[in-house]
Amino acid sequence: MFKIILDFVKKYLLPLVIIVLVIFVLLLMNHISVLNKEIASLYQKSLPETIKPQESGAGNVGEIMVEDEETGEQAPLVSPIMPPEIFSTTGIIIEVKTDRVIIKGKGTNFADGKARVLTVVFTNETITFDKTSTFRQTGAIGLKQLESAMEVLIGSSENIRGKTEFKAKTLKIL
Repeated sequence: MFKIILDFVKKYLLPLVIIVLVIFVLLLMNHISVLNKEIASLYQKSLPETIKPQESGAGNVGEIMVEDEETGEQAPLVSPIMPPEIFSTTGIIIEVKTDRVIIKGKGTNFADGKARVLTVVFTNETITFDKTSTFRQTGAIGLKQLESAMEVLIGSSENIRGKTEFKAKTLKIL
């Protein structure tokens, strides 16, 4: 009996090994295919959705409208150089008022990049710095340090993209 089994195995060993290997390779390919689909699904879920400027509080001044690839609708331009959220800009002071400063902005917070007149409102929390940061004043008292023709960097806690008037969180004299 043992000899019959041994003869059978010798005679059919190579075909059996080939069949087992083919089945193994097919199962492995199926498993890899399933894993690839799961990984692709997880990757798609982990991609952040593109924030639209209006959803994050942006204004609409100077927007460049482009066709949305997914919906075909017109939407504001969003790119690495024009993100949906902008929190700072620069400009030259035109006029200092009692609670705000009027600035000729350089256009960095507008999609079209055009310079515009900006109204920067001071609040009780606005901090004003000089070039070297040796003085620091909070609130409207910081306006006393400002003069026409000074170049300034303005930071805001709100999204200032497409806005010509906004509240300042910080103002640094450059």
